Amino acid sequence: MVKENKKTVLRTIRLSKELDELLQNDANSKRISVGAMLSNILTKYSEWDRYAEKFAMISLSIKAREIGAKIPREFLMFWFKRTDLESYIKYIELLCNYGNFARFELKTDGQTYVITLLHDMGQKWSLFLRYVMEEGMMTSVGTMPRFEVNMGSLIIKIAMP
Repeated sequence: MVKENKKTVLRTIRLSKELDELLQNDANSKRISVGAMLSNILTKYSEWDRYAEKFAMISLSIKAREIGAKIPREFLMFWFKRTDLESYIKYIELLCNYGNFARFELKTDGQTYVITLLHDMGQKWSLFLRYVMEEGMMTSVGTMPRFEVNMGSLIIKIAMP
């Protein structure tokens, strides 16, 4: 494969000492210069990351909200013949136990339900679950829970009726 010679520009940047050391170590382990590694990183950003990041965040949140607006309510009516908070919590538990969405934990202090959904799918999965649950609870039950989104979990806090 013949590489096309492209015109280049010289760009000077200021880095922290720690970041420079990290870049040097990574470049050494790959047997390339820091400049070549930075060029690879920036090329990947320009060709992929800047588009993929926008696509993933926009389409996943929209799709999650669409799912949350439709499926939970239909499921609750089919399965439980009612749409209330208790049936919605049972719906989440069933999704987790049989749909493998996450590991389900439920605790209560008498005033608040605290649902923890544990998984190893990363922050975007937590965000996806949050949007589905948020839209689903608003549409099906008419309540807005509080959420804590983490890398490996989603914590849902719902005031008890």
